[in-house]
Amino acid sequence: MGCVVLLHGTMSSPASNWFGWAASQLRRHGHTALTPHLPTPIGQRFQTWAGILDAYSQPGLLDEHAVVVGHSSSASFLPRYVASRQVRLRAVVFISGFHLVTLGLPEYDEVNAEVSTRDEQDYAQLKTLVEQRVCYLSPTDPYVPLSELEKFARLVDGHTVTVPDAGHFNAESGYTQFPAVVESILALTT
Repeated sequence: MGCVVLLHGTMSSPASNWFGWAASQLRRHGHTALTPHLPTPIGQRFQTWAGILDAYSQPGLLDEHAVVVGHSSSASFLPRYVASRQVRLRAVVFISGFHLVTLGLPEYDEVNAEVSTRDEQDYAQLKTLVEQRVCYLSPTDPYVPLSELEKFARLVDGHTVTVPDAGHFNAESGYTQFPAVVESILALTT
């Protein structure tokens, strides 16, 4: 079974939202599930986050059998990462992903811009390197407008799952567990 890497977003951590819960569920199904800490907001830079993921390539965890899950700004980071490293993955699951969105929240906008995909060519590379792409979005997201969530889903050419009242898929929106994403990962890895 391939490795599953669950990435949190800006001003978050592996212990927040549903990340730890999902990792424990995936481990119960026999998967290696990792929840690395990405420095945020201090140290939130593309090269820093990329270096953390690079470390998983060395032991062969981040390979064509792996699934990477990115929430919010880490979803926006992943096309750039995949393209820059030419890493082949089984699947990427994007949750509340966006492309160059200014949220109007200076404490988020500046650090998100540091890690987010800027070049639309990265999406073309992503589509050739990642076998399956799934996008979760919600029309009630309080941070990212639905039009931007849908634009990102088109750019990654992902199978889109719209969840009516999920907000930003975080604890503030009631997401301390996320059974649907665990089911998606399990389906992607069988």
